[in-house]
Amino acid sequence: MRDKPPHEPTPVVIAYQWAARITSLAIEMVVPGLIGLWIDNRLGTKVVFTLLGFALGTILAGWQLMKMTTQPKRDLNSREPGSKGGRRGP
Repeated sequence: MRDKPPHEPTPVVIAYQWAARITSLAIEMVVPGLIGLWIDNRLGTKVVFTLLGFALGTILAGWQLMKMTTQPKRDLNSREPGSKGGRRGP
């Protein structure tokens, strides 16, 4: 008896996944800067924490982007025969 192939997502599902990824990257870049702006307003400093926040957000988003670009390789490797996601048996 053959195993059924893994369920492939529809193009709409893939589009929503990418939209969610892009949105999370944008949020990761902007939120630390806004938090820095709030801290600057509370402490009365000029733009020190705002710049630090946006720098931190850019670093976080870059790190997340690097993780996203390597993930498809891991997904493809996990579907190879003999691995956890691959076919079993003859």
